[in-house]
Amino acid sequence: MPMNNKINCHIIQMLDKIIINLNKLIAINTYPTNRADRVLTSSNIEIEMSYSNIENFEKYVQIVPEVEGTWEQKGKVYRFIPSNGLQIN
Repeated sequence: MPMNNKINCHIIQMLDKIIINLNKLIAINTYPTNRADRVLTSSNIEIEMSYSNIENFEKYVQIVPEVEGTWEQKGKVYRFIPSNGLQIN
């Protein structure tokens, strides 16, 4: 994808302040940040949580515009890898 293909990335659920009912887990850091603009469509989305091994993590996150992809976890970091890049909105 061309490097100049940029988007506005709106990550719902205030990813930098996610609170999950069990144990009051919070997002420590996100990439890109919530409501970031000029994000490359080839970017992954990363969320660092206060704890690891959150069961069904993807159910607590909504990405807008919706895009297909997969989640992977390494420690406290959850990474969304879009199948065909992020969508331009």
